Amino acid sequence: MSCCGRRIGAIFQYNKALSINRYFGMALGNLGRTYRDYGMMDYDEGHQHYFHYFAYSLLKTAANCKDPNTHSDARKCFRKAAAAYSKEYIDNFLSKDLEIPQFSYENVEEEQYRKWAVENNLFLNTLNDLPASEMCFSTDVLQLPNMVVPIDAKPIFHGMFNQIKQEYIYARYQYYCSLNIREEPHFADKDAHLINFADYPQYGLRIEQLKSSFKTLYGLFDKLAYFINSYFDLEIRERDVSFSHIWLSEYGKGKNQYSYKNVLDYKGNFALASLYWISRDFYDKFEDSPNPHLKRVSEIRNALEHKYVKITNGWFPERANGEIDDLALYVTENELSTLTIDLMHIVREAIICLSLCVHVEEKKRTSRNGVKNIMHSPLIEYDDNWKI
Repeated sequence: MSCCGRRIGAIFQYNKALSINRYFGMALGNLGRTYRDYGMMDYDEGHQHYFHYFAYSLLKTAANCKDPNTHSDARKCFRKAAAAYSKEYIDNFLSKDLEIPQFSYENVEEEQYRKWAVENNLFLNTLNDLPASEMCFSTDVLQLPNMVVPIDAKPIFHGMFNQIKQEYIYARYQYYCSLNIREEPHFADKDAHLINFADYPQYGLRIEQLKSSFKTLYGLFDKLAYFINSYFDLEIRERDVSFSHIWLSEYGKGKNQYSYKNVLDYKGNFALASLYWISRDFYDKFEDSPNPHLKRVSEIRNALEHKYVKITNGWFPERANGEIDDLALYVTENELSTLTIDLMHIVREAIICLSLCVHVEEKKRTSRNGVKNIMHSPLIEYDDNWKI
């Protein structure tokens, strides 16, 4: 992915391509270039080294592979990209064995959860995009970059980012819990009088956890927009802020129409451009959308929040055609589960891109305003023992 690339999610596409032997060399080389560019984007110096290590290894392998479908010009391109690293960096780090710290957990339940999340690339940690499911990557370490603010500024953006992260973590865990079918009903579900029907809907705490995860994830888009509206000083009225509206220059019609103070320059900020394309996936007219299948995501979210949804196991699809209930939107558990984890990956991308776009903007502001004298003010980390 180049710096003007659409999405960090391109990494997952290349990972899938590695299993297709026909284009094995091209997939390796493109993934190597993707990690190289990702390393250039990530402002965490420690993380940068990891990305460049994997990039160099993949580029070298692609340049030397015997795959007959990899064109010689492509091999030259991959070889040139690998050679762009300095000899000193190659000799002292890139060509050596990578030492990754090994983590383990005494709590078996915690270890299983973290292993599942890191293997599915679900941690708010850019290193969890690497092709290595190491437990030391199973932490949500993503933060906002250093920000230059007036000395009397309030830490509102860090507060917002805390909340966005916490809600994502909650949604991720709720989804994980929904995957674990119990041997017996949860005690909270016992003695709740419900009516059974011939379409066999599914009820229970586990199903509600799945629905809750989906709704929480979708709701984070507007919270990202709320952050962006404040950070870029767009001055969209609070009630009008949404992930679809922030890309416009005005809102409303007739006498209620008003222009924004500022307009987002997503073409001048690669991470902001990624957020823009994510919004287009969801909010374009679906015949024009890059991902028209997301129409179903929006349809389900609207029904879950405002209407009536029945979750079924999908065993009797003929009974979900309105014969039993013509008011409900029918969704199978398998479909909702698949869409939820897809949504989780997209929201994770968006949160990472939010952090990266602030980094790009902070560099611009520092350069534009000629800031020289900066007083560093470290923030206190919230201790795990307080999360009770």
